[in-house]
Amino acid sequence: MGDYTYLLLQANDVGADATPSGPAMQNPGGVPGAALTFFMSPDRARSFDDLVIIFIDPATAAQQTQDRGKDLGKYVTGTPQPLDVGTNGQITVGPSPDKTKAVTYVTYSEGKVGVDLEFDSGPNDPAPLDFVLDVARKQDALVKSRLPS
Repeated sequence: MGDYTYLLLQANDVGADATPSGPAMQNPGGVPGAALTFFMSPDRARSFDDLVIIFIDPATAAQQTQDRGKDLGKYVTGTPQPLDVGTNGQITVGPSPDKTKAVTYVTYSEGKVGVDLEFDSGPNDPAPLDFVLDVARKQDALVKSRLPS
């Protein structure tokens, strides 16, 4: 497995309030990819996780992304909606299953890369949709420009 942290957004890509939680995690869960959490407020009440997974080929990445929507119930209660980012883009907005936070979950693929973005905030205070879309599009552009072969 390689170092895929170059596929993750950096704090300056996200905004002035973005602070990484620490160094990016390489190959999370033992799979090829990278992950990083950003805090979006000084009190850490708003955050998002950026996860990229490298699949064997684009078809597998696209299928995994499509299937991912079925598994989001452990993160967010809501109905996945289509999202015009990447391949098989989906967005789900709602409370966490334990109702302790608002969650916006975005998943899509680009080439053989699967992307998951999870935005967490206080209950009844979901991440602003324009911010979510901006981050998703920036992550998509970054992956497109650096797609692994």
